[in-house]
Amino acid sequence: MSSRIWTGKSTKNCSWQIEQLRAGVAQSRSCVCLALWLFRIERLRSWVLFYWGDVIYDEPYSYEDRGGDWSRIKKRRLSRIQMENRIENIKYMRTRTIDLAQLYIFFRNRGWNTMTEEEYNLICDCNCDLDLYSNEKKDLLKYLKERFKDAWENKRS
Repeated sequence: MSSRIWTGKSTKNCSWQIEQLRAGVAQSRSCVCLALWLFRIERLRSWVLFYWGDVIYDEPYSYEDRGGDWSRIKKRRLSRIQMENRIENIKYMRTRTIDLAQLYIFFRNRGWNTMTEEEYNLICDCNCDLDLYSNEKKDLLKYLKERFKDAWENKRS
């Protein structure tokens, strides 16, 4: 690990990969399935950690996620899924799929025992039946929430 704080200043910039993935996930179920698979790969999870600032004492081109703090990602994603369906929140309503997908992947990687009952309830209570969603997206969001419920029930048994 480097002794300096990563400032993000580099001639290389791969944050576009995350943004493209977010856009694709927001559009179709097949992209979400791909995203769920991709987020299992440590390299892409590593970029998400850098993007949200949970990892600052390293260099993003060599850092590999092997677990650890993801509190900024978790806090931001949980706050976004609680947002009300208002015009000023439309961007966050449209990216709800990636929010749930990232939460799922990180909880799965870090261990379901790290999910609190409050976090579980926030996830279960998020509105996934908005008029702006296609039926396919509603089905996908329902599917993701069911995966959380399955994991929660397995954790409790």
